[in-house]
Amino acid sequence: MGQIPEQVPEQARELVRASARVLCVAIPAGFLTVFFLYPVGSILVRGIGVGGLERLVGLPGRGSFRGVVWFTLWQAVASTVLAVLVAWPGAHLLARRRFRGQAVLRAAATVPFVLPTVVVGGAFMALFERFGLSDGPLRLTRTAGAILAAHVFFNVAIV
Repeated sequence: MGQIPEQVPEQARELVRASARVLCVAIPAGFLTVFFLYPVGSILVRGIGVGGLERLVGLPGRGSFRGVVWFTLWQAVASTVLAVLVAWPGAHLLARRRFRGQAVLRAAATVPFVLPTVVVGGAFMALFERFGLSDGPLRLTRTAGAILAAHVFFNVAIV
């Protein structure tokens, strides 16, 4: 299978090979266009809209935009550092030592990958409520601390 019979003329063989090469590029390109480029392009056109390009160009000069960018950058760095600090000992233990229950611990570390983010968010809210972290001086609900905790939870398995 995949071989061209010997009795087929060389010109026909080249045509088959060329067609196969074209199909190997055209099928993935068509799939990418239909299921990625078209939807993303449609969203961008609708989002920017008429006169939106001027607003988009002026966006970096707005204070609210700079605030969002700053928050995104510092929390991404903090999330990364915290995830590495929290996960490194466990990763070292799982990689260097053999012990009873290792397979269970390894499986538990991958749980964040199978849980929907909405479920994790609800679980964090319930935990904060249960342990008195939803209000008062140690409030974590709807704070950067909650975002960092969620990021660490999701990223521990990656480290």
